[in-house]
Amino acid sequence: MGSKHRQLLLHTEVRWLSHGRVLTRLFQLRDEVRTFFIDSKFELADRLCDFDWLCKLAYLADIFSHLNGLNLALQGTAVTMFHVHNKIEATIKKIDLWGKRFARANYESFESLSDFLSK
Repeated sequence: MGSKHRQLLLHTEVRWLSHGRVLTRLFQLRDEVRTFFIDSKFELADRLCDFDWLCKLAYLADIFSHLNGLNLALQGTAVTMFHVHNKIEATIKKIDLWGKRFARANYESFESLSDFLSK
């Protein structure tokens, strides 16, 4: 179908850090997944045609990606309490900034959502 992804992995257990990746991959493969569900009786298949639902999916994929980045930045043997404190404070400020931008319909901080809305 022209997708840059060749296979969709199926896992029965998804760790928290992978949730953002799953949402991002689902959003990237939304057309392929929609095509797969066209002939099925899957009750949520119509969601992949719903613009509002796809916007929410893109937003959640972006939010989880940001949170995954924070989670990874807080791990490691060289991470100090000062580093953790600075990262968390910076994330809190980013969330405040995102809220203000969101109120003005500025979605540049959310790559998937911004791209989806521009198309």
